[in-house]
Amino acid sequence: MHALSFCRSAQFFKKVACPLLPFYLGPPRMDKNPRILIVEDERIIAREMRYKLETMGYDVPAIVSSGEEAVKKAEELHPDLVLMDIILQGGIDGVEAAGQIRTRSDIPVVYVTANVNDVRLEDIKRTEPFGCLFKPFEDAELRAAIELALYRYKMEKSLRESERGYRALFENAGEAIYVVQDDTIKFANPKTKDLYGYSQEEITSRSFMDFVHEEDRDMLLERHMQRLKGEEPPGASFRIVDKSGDIRWVELSAVEFSWENRPAILCFHKDITARKEAEKALRDSEKKYRTLAETTNDVTYTLDLNGNFTYISPIVERLTGYSWQDLLGRHFTEVIAPEYLESMVERFKKGLAGKEYRLVEIDLIHKNGGTVPVELNVTSLPDATGKTTGRIGVARDITERKQAEIELERRFQYLEGVLGAAPYAIITLDHHHQVVRWNPGAEKLFGYSQEEVIGKELDGLVAGTDAMEEAKISTKAVMSGKTLSPWEAVRFRKDGSPVDVITAGSPIMVDGKLIGVVAMYNDITDRRQAEAEIKAHQKHLALISQILRHDLTNDLVVIQSALNLYNKSPEEEFLKEISSHATKSLGLINRMRELELFISSHSKLKPYKIKDIIDEVVKNYPFIDFKIKSRGLVMADDSLSSVIDNIVRNAVTHGKADRITITTGREGDICEVRIADNGTGIPDEIKARIFEEGFMHGDTGHTGIGLHIVKKAMESYGGYAYVEDNAPKGAVFVLRFRMVK
Repeated sequence: MHALSFCRSAQFFKKVACPLLPFYLGPPRMDKNPRILIVEDERIIAREMRYKLETMGYDVPAIVSSGEEAVKKAEELHPDLVLMDIILQGGIDGVEAAGQIRTRSDIPVVYVTANVNDVRLEDIKRTEPFGCLFKPFEDAELRAAIELALYRYKMEKSLRESERGYRALFENAGEAIYVVQDDTIKFANPKTKDLYGYSQEEITSRSFMDFVHEEDRDMLLERHMQRLKGEEPPGASFRIVDKSGDIRWVELSAVEFSWENRPAILCFHKDITARKEAEKALRDSEKKYRTLAETTNDVTYTLDLNGNFTYISPIVERLTGYSWQDLLGRHFTEVIAPEYLESMVERFKKGLAGKEYRLVEIDLIHKNGGTVPVELNVTSLPDATGKTTGRIGVARDITERKQAEIELERRFQYLEGVLGAAPYAIITLDHHHQVVRWNPGAEKLFGYSQEEVIGKELDGLVAGTDAMEEAKISTKAVMSGKTLSPWEAVRFRKDGSPVDVITAGSPIMVDGKLIGVVAMYNDITDRRQAEAEIKAHQKHLALISQILRHDLTNDLVVIQSALNLYNKSPEEEFLKEISSHATKSLGLINRMRELELFISSHSKLKPYKIKDIIDEVVKNYPFIDFKIKSRGLVMADDSLSSVIDNIVRNAVTHGKADRITITTGREGDICEVRIADNGTGIPDEIKARIFEEGFMHGDTGHTGIGLHIVKKAMESYGGYAYVEDNAPKGAVFVLRFRMVK
């Protein structure tokens, strides 16, 4: 019995095919007249047949007289039926043409013949005709033959489609389906082969019990005996051993039916190995978590929908003095302190309604009459379908924590007094490095009020982008419990301005546990500025000393030598030499005065009208053609006139300029002063060095300190200076100041 025959069996039809029957009922009734192709080589007979058929309501799309034409027209027109004469003109007769039409186009054929002796029965049967009419025939016979043929074709086509569907269902079923007869598997679908790991031949050559785990064979035999007695045992699950030796769980359902006219059993197996493993894992998990619940220091409990204890771990006796037997079945409100009753009942109701309140601190009643502070963590208890069946919770004894909080509060209040009186910034932080306390010193240093910073992360407030990495490293160290010795750093105020500080950090520990951090900051901006000024003064004094020791001394020696020579020989050349070096020394002394002014005043910046300063300077050079177009307020000090004068003097003395143009422009919050001359210009090879301390070029013999004073002064103003070429000749000195808004 092959798969197609099996699919036609009654039991398979009942168990498997019926649910899919609506999908395989075959094509609907024809909405149009059936189309019939006439194959007849007698023209008169063919025309008469056409007339009769059209009178009966059929359509005749064509009439052909040869077998070759019949095959071609069938493929071209695809009629619903072919009326085929057996004896035809041409190379093939009606029987052969009918066979080709059946094979190629699957169109039903009804033979029409005039002589029974012409019928080649074996050939005709081979072509599977749907009827045969013998000439002459009545109209009723013709109509009956056509209708029966069309109906039979329709039914057979529907049956073939159904059989294809049932076969696909059988072969692609998600369950193993097989037939057992005489304790042997007679037939099995591909899923059975996948499940057992054996080929079809291996499966059907062995006893069914060979595949069953030896511990489950007796159970299956007993069920088999029950079935033989006419009983209908329920479905069962058992283990099988596949070809590789692996054990798999299957769920069995079976039904008796007839296989090749003998009793057999149709079996359906569903692989439930994953389910069995999940069930075992669940049992193991339940055992593990029950053990965990009964050995942990926390109390685990469950409540039903009415609020009664359905489980409570034995540790509850240590917490409340009540044993788990005392509390099982009692309502949870019986162990809650009176002041928490109303709120806990409300939480219980809302929890069942789906609104969770996970953590809550309450007091439980101890058997001795006292109370015990606990932290409850409660959530809904669902069943397998997700429906809430109650509540499950964990109660943790927080007595020690509460005592620690009280002690911490005492220490905190003591610290509050210290913080309030301290003259420098002291900031306390929690264990997340968020601000808890911000003393008055911190408000003064950083500009934030305590209300602005409480709960915020400290580094984000004062570290800024530039110091963030260094601050994070320090934070990580102190949050790990390490005390940080004081170190110098830069932090930032609320307005974004930097401030130099000495900072330190220390963890706050309670009972060996870090609960926070204290950070301290002391403003050292004034000290840093004083140190910088001292260094600058020392450098300038060293420069003055160098000039005095070298340049002035050298000039005095030259003057002395010239005087000695003049006394011996009063020549005018000696007087010119004396005058030249005396003038040079006087200029040098003036430069020293400018440097002294710069040292004493450069730190006191204030707004200056740049045009007023320029107007004062140009008065000293009446022989120079000045063109001035300038305006604006800049931040500078009393040495600003020396800055302008040094540049003008440099243009006149070194550049031999006789025309100077001074203009100002604005670029954002920068005021740019451009001093352009028509002198000899600055050679490219020295442009980068002309602002260096002591740089000299050419034969003027000057010290080079003038442009260095310009550079240092501009830097102290928060600006800078540089030089570029003027067109067509000369140089342009550019000064960039901070503009007063």
